[in-house]
Amino acid sequence: MFSSLMFRRLFHGCFVCLAFAYGQVHGDTIPGLHGTGVANNGSLLVEGSVDQHYTLLSSPSGSGYGANCFIVSCTAWLANGPSSQWIGPQSPIEALCPVGTYDYRTTFNLTGYDAATAVINGSWITDNIGEEILINGVDTGSYHPDEQFTTASPFTITSGFVPGLNTLDFIVCNAAGGSSTSNPTALRVEMSGTATPEPSTLVLLGIGAISLLAYAWRRTIGSAVDCGTRSTFSTGKTGSFHSPSFQ
Repeated sequence: MFSSLMFRRLFHGCFVCLAFAYGQVHGDTIPGLHGTGVANNGSLLVEGSVDQHYTLLSSPSGSGYGANCFIVSCTAWLANGPSSQWIGPQSPIEALCPVGTYDYRTTFNLTGYDAATAVINGSWITDNIGEEILINGVDTGSYHPDEQFTTASPFTITSGFVPGLNTLDFIVCNAAGGSSTSNPTALRVEMSGTATPEPSTLVLLGIGAISLLAYAWRRTIGSAVDCGTRSTFSTGKTGSFHSPSFQ
């Protein structure tokens, strides 16, 4: 017989399992996916420090820039915070940055997830032109226009993901202009993503939890039935078989 306390505990355990299963079906947050200028916990990095989540994969020939991306700011841009910051090839940024194309790369890993279910939603701002966003080298069709330093352009990525390591490249063009002493360039990104874990073991656990809960419910209902009245019938063997009368 299941006691009331045992049933409540079983019900709670099943509910937790089902909650995990629901989370799986509807996707988990993609681990290791970050916007620009934030630490692993989402807090803002100190201006002038290096963003460990992004790498300057390429820059104009002769620029002399390395792979580091620095937290920067400029009075002409949307102010940093609260969820992201600008990054650029040097700090401070208000200098004469070479004209040309800059490739900012970040990576994330979908090991243990169904790559076909991955989705990323975000927005980006660039100085000057956001030419394209590449997922594993494939253009997503995203674009950010020139002279839009305070307004972000949204983007959504629903395909092009692969199992394991994935790359996101944000291609920025620094156009000629500014002054003879200042022509900064930079990138700012906010984004988040989801993907369904695979295999979905907790979904199977959720199905098992429903079955167990149904079994416990039947046991509990059965234990409450009045079995005082019984009928007997011959089985053809020595003795008799008693079956309860359900009224």
